[in-house]
Amino acid sequence: GTNSLVISAPPEVFRSLKVVISQLDVRRAQVMVEGVIAEITADKSRELGVQWAVDGRAGGNAVGIVNFPLATTPISALANLTTPPAVAGLAIGAGNFNGSNKIAGLLSALAGDSHTNILSTPTLVTLDNEEAQIVVGQNVPFVTGSYANTGGGTTPTNPFTTIQRQDVGLTLKIKPQINEGDSIKLDVTQEVSSIAPSAAAASDIITNKRSIKTSVLVDDGQIVVLGGLIKDDLSQTQQKVPGLGDIPLLGWLFRYEKTEKIKTNLMVFLHPTILKDRKTMQDLTSEKYNFMRAQQIEMKEKGLNLLDNNETPVMPEIKEYLSLPPPYEDSEQRMELSKPVADTNDAPPPMSSTSAPSSSSLSGQKTTSQTLSAPPASSDSNQNYEPPFIGDSDAGTAPQ
Repeated sequence: GTNSLVISAPPEVFRSLKVVISQLDVRRAQVMVEGVIAEITADKSRELGVQWAVDGRAGGNAVGIVNFPLATTPISALANLTTPPAVAGLAIGAGNFNGSNKIAGLLSALAGDSHTNILSTPTLVTLDNEEAQIVVGQNVPFVTGSYANTGGGTTPTNPFTTIQRQDVGLTLKIKPQINEGDSIKLDVTQEVSSIAPSAAAASDIITNKRSIKTSVLVDDGQIVVLGGLIKDDLSQTQQKVPGLGDIPLLGWLFRYEKTEKIKTNLMVFLHPTILKDRKTMQDLTSEKYNFMRAQQIEMKEKGLNLLDNNETPVMPEIKEYLSLPPPYEDSEQRMELSKPVADTNDAPPPMSSTSAPSSSSLSGQKTTSQTLSAPPASSDSNQNYEPPFIGDSDAGTAPQ
């Protein structure tokens, strides 16, 4: 974990290894991968039909009903006009309700159009040849089993339900490998899932899932399409009364039709960028940081309802994070530590006013060793003191 080497080798081998290590011990490059997941869905539906109900019980006649389950509003649901259900689209009823043979007809018409435009742009940074993953979504529980009565009898004693949680949302997993010539090999696993609207025939939650797993080669700064899907679904359903529904023109009074068209366009793109040095990393980081800060400032300028505008959080400027303390050479700590500290234990004894000749007086002599002794602490210290000369000299004698 310390990223260190211990080498025991002869000098020649050590010097060779040092050159190799200096070439290997360099800053590792990083890769930023920006994904673009675009999905456009258009849904159109049309339905039209007529349903009938006949009640001849008062006159001793038959009772009948022409009901189409395909209809958004079946005529059977309108049998109780005291508390009728919600009606979708156009529903017009007409008939004779006063005679002995009551008859009613229901004309239903409904048109629906929906458009979906989804754009997801996940961004992920990782080291060269290191796997990274980002997950943005919800952890949804799915029922895997249930036991309503484990004790026997009619009264449950220990009912319970088992669930399993799964991530529903966006998942992007990448592993980049930088090759020679600034090309990048990307191992990509991308998945987008969402919860579908509830279906009557489903016993639990339905999820939509779109997944891609592939390996691609792309140059630095270029964009590559991983894959996509263009789907065009056309569904036409018809329900009718046999025979009567086939009569030209009049057959519309005894049938119900529904047509639905769903068109889906899905594309996934990746844009990798190699971060070779600190400046490139800092520039891209500043760009993303300033973008988010601009969005917050724009929201703050629009104002808040029922709250003060100062309640809107705004990220500080990025330069506040990049400001460094003063250099160590000019800091107060450096000045304080560089002050000389007097040590009375190692201080040399005081010299008299008439001290011995300095070493500069002997600059012309070649001396092996020299010792200067302090004058004795006595009452004669005011007299001239001549220190003894110890050592060998080319001059033979010390100056008097």
